[in-house]
Amino acid sequence: MVGIVSVFVVGFAGTAGQSSIPGIRLEVDPCDECSLNLALEQAIGEAGEPLPGAASAIDRLADGRLIAVFSNRDYEAVVYSADGKHAEVVGRRGEGPGEYRWIRWIKRQGRFVHLIDPAQRRVTVLDADFNVVRETPYPVPTSLFGAEVVNDSVYVVNGRFHTRDRAGFWLHAFGKSGVIRSFDEATEVHPLSATTAEQGIYRVLERSRDGSLWAANRHRYEIDRWDPLTGRRLQRLVREADWFPGHGRRRPIDPSTPPPPVIVDIAEDPNGLLLVMIVKPSANWADHVVLTSPGASGRESEELAARRNRYSMDGRAGAWQTVVEVIDPRTGRVVTTSSVDTDLRVFLSDGRALSYHTNEAGVPHWRVWRIEMVGQWSKDR
Repeated sequence: MVGIVSVFVVGFAGTAGQSSIPGIRLEVDPCDECSLNLALEQAIGEAGEPLPGAASAIDRLADGRLIAVFSNRDYEAVVYSADGKHAEVVGRRGEGPGEYRWIRWIKRQGRFVHLIDPAQRRVTVLDADFNVVRETPYPVPTSLFGAEVVNDSVYVVNGRFHTRDRAGFWLHAFGKSGVIRSFDEATEVHPLSATTAEQGIYRVLERSRDGSLWAANRHRYEIDRWDPLTGRRLQRLVREADWFPGHGRRRPIDPSTPPPPVIVDIAEDPNGLLLVMIVKPSANWADHVVLTSPGASGRESEELAARRNRYSMDGRAGAWQTVVEVIDPRTGRVVTTSSVDTDLRVFLSDGRALSYHTNEAGVPHWRVWRIEMVGQWSKDR
């Protein structure tokens, strides 16, 4: 069956590139026997250097090493050898060259590594030997929820944008000069009185090989492609699925209702296909709902905690299921949907995926996977 592209019109207004564009409703039209194959390439932390905690940012270097920032020491980066047996520290706390206060994102492009430090209001670019090549001003004074390096000198971050009577999550592009171009990244802009849940439209970002930028809504299955230099939206892809209802950024856990799915990351492969990584509740999700522990005073009873809807997921394996969908943006087709047996967390800059695990003692480790699509897909279909 050949997919039929459904087109509708999306209008938006921003500080740049006001327009109406054709939106594409994605058709589920899987190719014959297509599926995703995950091949394990690396294991970090299972042997050799242990991981010191939870990573808040991570990427893979051109030679296979991993560079990561950990939440408990977010003023420095740790570089792991490709075999995971050795590690070295890059950077330290401070305000001088090669020093950091809060490395929020690590982005590799080619042989250079971009360390984005909002607390210090700058981006530091390192070469393959981790020498400082340059520093770029970081001019965006806002809460931030995503970042991408579009080319070697243009950055886009996702953050709140406030006017006199409106607030919403927008995209902000800037370059070496520090000049910001802000543009609307969603059709709705919320009043200042809107709750955080109502404003829950922030995005995960991915640069395209043609110089444009993909921006996926984490909480609604909507993916836009932008020209970051003009702020013009080029394309919108919308997936309508009963299992992925649109929802706000924050929703309390309800033991009688499955928690909603979330788009955790996206990646563009060499053929121009989009890989969408989704986390949704597993069939056994209810077994992992627990009452949140009472506060330090210990005065709150379990009954009161339940009445206040203070539930959480226990974090043990099996609560969530990872799904990866492959989209052909040219034809508006969902080419394949695959459930993945490992706990994928993020795509790396080279298109590989990283999963997170703990052993019986609770010690964390990572695995890096090469993702390949097998089957009869053809870009000429």
